[in-house]
Amino acid sequence: MKRVGQAGRGELVFAGSLLLLGFFVLYDIFKMEVPEGTAVVSPRAFPYFVGVFLIVVSASLIFTILRGNLAVPEGTEPGDQFVPADFKTMSLVVAGIAGHVILLEKLGYVVAAAFSFYLVAYAFGARRIVKDLGIAIAFALISYIAFTKGLNIRLPQGVFEDLFGSGA
Repeated sequence: MKRVGQAGRGELVFAGSLLLLGFFVLYDIFKMEVPEGTAVVSPRAFPYFVGVFLIVVSASLIFTILRGNLAVPEGTEPGDQFVPADFKTMSLVVAGIAGHVILLEKLGYVVAAAFSFYLVAYAFGARRIVKDLGIAIAFALISYIAFTKGLNIRLPQGVFEDLFGSGA
């Protein structure tokens, strides 16, 4: 087994998380209540298959990584210098998505979507605050109107309930 470098550690974290997910699925299956009179194929069959599959695949990935066979990122050649992930950008995108989820029910779709659109644009390098906020708000409003009026799908109105009316 070879010494695992920085690139291999990331792959080991991914494979380890798949392994933990597989064990969690199996653990959760045994807590599942199965109705009386189920046939040979019970509701546990598919989740059991998925859990075992995750464990087998992740264990083989771990052994492959520990032997030194690392994946080659798309667009690079074997032996190219390892470029670590940009955690600042990734964190801003995750914050934008999490903010959308948190703000959606409290403040409504338009505010949540505008916040999320702006933060993701900022994460990817947009730095004209007024212009970016204007585009984010316009896009959120257009999306809201398209879904509520065009597709007749109700989205949370939040603080704009009086403006849009309860029948939007």
